[in-house]
Amino acid sequence: MKKVKIISILVLLLVVILTILSFIKLPIKTLTNERIQSETRGIFSLNNSDAQSLLLLPTPKIELLNSSFSINHPSIKLDVLSSNTEFSKSIFNNDNIHITSSKTTLENINTTLFDNSVLLEDEIENLKIQIINKNNSTEIKSNNFIYKGADITFNAQLQNDELTKISFSIEGLDIDELILLLDKKYQKYFKQINFSTLNIKGEYSYDTFIFEKFDLVAEDNAVLSILGSLDIKNIFNSDLNINGNNFPSKILLQLIKNFD
Repeated sequence: MKKVKIISILVLLLVVILTILSFIKLPIKTLTNERIQSETRGIFSLNNSDAQSLLLLPTPKIELLNSSFSINHPSIKLDVLSSNTEFSKSIFNNDNIHITSSKTTLENINTTLFDNSVLLEDEIENLKIQIINKNNSTEIKSNNFIYKGADITFNAQLQNDELTKISFSIEGLDIDELILLLDKKYQKYFKQINFSTLNIKGEYSYDTFIFEKFDLVAEDNAVLSILGSLDIKNIFNSDLNINGNNFPSKILLQLIKNFD
């Protein structure tokens, strides 16, 4: 009976200790720009942060307060601001990095993928990123996060720092700003057509989009669906299947006119 009592007390003490440890933040300064660049193969760099802390439980992670990062890649460059960012590594895979931020601001975006890239600047809510490094390849995966009012998720794959493929899903994106991101030669196809939102799922690889789902929803709930592949370098090399649902004839005629 006495032995059982001792074990119960030890278990209780262990629970108390673990509970206390879960609230303890140890001030540190180990996460430097050089280390972040090394861990992310030069994709991310740390510009500054107000403070760093080590959280031991429930899993060891480093917390940064009011931090500023830069993303530097041949296809896109931008600054990332976050009031609270957490970094952690997988226990079983040292090359598996997790990054979490409840609210992130994107600024100073410069990319070769879109025109008018300043329109991409906005806040991201509830972002979680997983970076997996293996030999000369890097995989960057996200959770389902909120950006410009839309639900978005992506999975990017890089080989020797070159973007080889990115899979993505976007639900409920406002279409007006998206059209302005396109090259002017593509903007003309949407002239005088009032689309409201975009739902899209597919992948991009080597100047080609492959659409598993591409629904343009008009203000009167008419839907234009596009499936197939789109060559952004030469649209005439594309293979697209276009269907309309509840599409008014005036919108269809305007769309045909825009392709003339």
